Amino acid sequence: PGSPGVISDVGWYSYFARRWEEAQARCRETLELEPGYFWAEECIFLAAVAAGDLETARALARATLRELRETTDSSEDIERALTLVADPDPARGLEAYLRWDVERLEAAWRAGRFFAPYQIAVRHMVRGDGEAALDWLERAARQRRGWILPFLPVHPLFDPLRDEPRFEELVRRISGEEGLRLSRRQP
Repeated sequence: PGSPGVISDVGWYSYFARRWEEAQARCRETLELEPGYFWAEECIFLAAVAAGDLETARALARATLRELRETTDSSEDIERALTLVADPDPARGLEAYLRWDVERLEAAWRAGRFFAPYQIAVRHMVRGDGEAALDWLERAARQRRGWILPFLPVHPLFDPLRDEPRFEELVRRISGEEGLRLSRRQP
C-alpha cells in the first residue's frame, strides 16, 4: 500500500477500465508519496485528456515544462513552449504543447538520445495522428521495448485505431488472437 509504483499501477488499471477520476485519484496518491513520479503524471495526463478535462491536462503540461526548464539547457525553447501552452483556449494550448513535445522527442530519437518510441506514439495519438502513432508503435514492437505494448488491446487512447488493419496486425503480433479479441470493439 505504500509503494508508489503499485499505487500508480492501480491508477493505470483504472485508466484502462475507463474510470478516469479513479485513475487520477490513485496517481495523485502516488505523487503524494513520490512527487514527480513520471508514470503517475502520465496517467493523470491521459485520464484528464480522456475525460475532456483539457485544463488539467494543460496544467500538467505546464508543470512538465517548468520541470524541464530546471533540468535542461534549452530554456529558450522551453520558454517558447510555455508561451504557446498559455493560449487562452485550453485546446489550442494543449495542442501547441503536444506539437512541441513530439518535435522534441523525435529530435532526441534522431540524435540517439531517446529510446522510447512508444512514448512518441502516445503523444501522436493524443494529437489525433493515428498513422504516426502506428509508425512509432511498430518501431517499439520491432525493438520489443515499451511497457504499453501488451496493453494495446485495452488502452483507451488507441480506440480510434481498433478497426484499422495495421493496428489489428500489430495487436495480433504482440498479444495473439486473444489480444485481438479483447481489442475489437464490443457491439
